[in-house]
Amino acid sequence: MERPDASSGNTFLTDEEAAAFRQQTIDVLDADRRDNADRAFGFGSDIERAYNQFWYDYGTTLTEDKRRSLIVDPPDGKIPWTPEGRSRPGTFARAFSGMITPGPEDRALSERCILGFNSGPPMGPSAYNNNVQLFQTPDTVVILNEMVHNVRIIPLDGRPHLAEDPRTFTRAWTAHIPMRRSDGALYEYACHEGNYGMFNLLAGARADERAAAEAGR
Repeated sequence: MERPDASSGNTFLTDEEAAAFRQQTIDVLDADRRDNADRAFGFGSDIERAYNQFWYDYGTTLTEDKRRSLIVDPPDGKIPWTPEGRSRPGTFARAFSGMITPGPEDRALSERCILGFNSGPPMGPSAYNNNVQLFQTPDTVVILNEMVHNVRIIPLDGRPHLAEDPRTFTRAWTAHIPMRRSDGALYEYACHEGNYGMFNLLAGARADERAAAEAGR
């Protein structure tokens, strides 16, 4: 999303830099590695990568202009955080920081398959299920994400845009996310309905509670 600090003065990659970056990204995100250390997510075992490479759709090409960031405004390619916004923990960090698990409603929305990892705004590319369906009615444009079926409805009746959050951002900012037209189907993402992992997660929490109670006695 943001331009790396090391590239602060350069908006675009050279052909040589683009080739090196592409190969490095493929190597880092390769879920079929057997090196026992997931550099992309910090996990300690290849088993914890959950899915092998068959399931992912990261993409292996850069944008045509080889831009170093999806953010095009501000010109430095950075999110214009306020000090408070930059220091505030993100949703993902809060979700997995010292979380207790009395019931499923206490888990993160992404674990419950209610909102996905790319729900936005902006709705950015994700690890898989990257398809997006765009359709329009006389008074709205609709963006439907395949990933956890997030939907964004954009009114066309001339109403004013929502204000930017001054506690989080110092100004409005813009990201360009290129898309390619596809004739492929948009499949149902029945994650919430078939979330068998939640049963195991809650069963593990109950086991931890029993173990803590036994230790206390």
